[in-house]
Amino acid sequence: MALIDFGGVKERVVTRKEFPLSKARKVLKGETIAVIGYGVQGPAQALNMKDNGINVIIGQSQAFKRDWDRAKKDGWVPGKTLFDIEEACERGTVIQMLVSDAAQKAIWPTVKKHLKPGDALYFSHGFSIVYKNQTQVIPPKDVDVIMVAPKGSGTSLRRNFLSGAGINSSFAVAQDATGRARERCIALEPALAGAMILEERAGLRPCRSAIRLGAERHSSGKLIVHNYGHGGAGVTLSWGCAREVVQLLRNLDRGRELIFDGPA
Repeated sequence: MALIDFGGVKERVVTRKEFPLSKARKVLKGETIAVIGYGVQGPAQALNMKDNGINVIIGQSQAFKRDWDRAKKDGWVPGKTLFDIEEACERGTVIQMLVSDAAQKAIWPTVKKHLKPGDALYFSHGFSIVYKNQTQVIPPKDVDVIMVAPKGSGTSLRRNFLSGAGINSSFAVAQDATGRARERCIALEPALAGAMILEERAGLRPCRSAIRLGAERHSSGKLIVHNYGHGGAGVTLSWGCAREVVQLLRNLDRGRELIFDGPA
């Protein structure tokens, strides 16, 4: 594992040479990756893994017809590789929670019911598990809890994969029940993204202790507020800061500094 300096921040990095796709396939042999949600990140991660020879199924609610139809159009077959969320969770050994934060809270009772000892619960965004007291997304102790967070949108992830460029990702292990959590986590990155993977606090433990906001005037005269949220290392909340936004605007009226750093 290399130690690379990124603008003054040193990160431990696993390169593609150290953990090639062939090794990832060996680690994931016998696993069924259940991608839950076919909205933003789901399609890119699922298709990339499928193209790389990983055993992938989709869990998608048919109530969201556009996403269900998109999955079918992309080649996922109902009853074979495309299922409702509950059945996909029952069939999967790695459950990838790629629905929205709000949806993760809503479907959690269904997901939890089908988690089996030794399964892995996977995130690409850590809000629901960081704020587990509010969301009640509390994993059982006998499953791995891991994260791989690609450094780009689903569109970029798929486009870079198809071009051969790959995209860097961050990873984190929150719970290692099997003794294989880190290996599983690292294996999933070359399977879905294919570039360097950075070990850091990737969303499972927010590292910015303050809300950060900024504002500027557009050439049209309209005010633009930049909400950088509470986040850091993978969790950036661009909502829940209403009082701070109001304070920022009041400060702007008074001609004060346009950057607000207050308690989270």
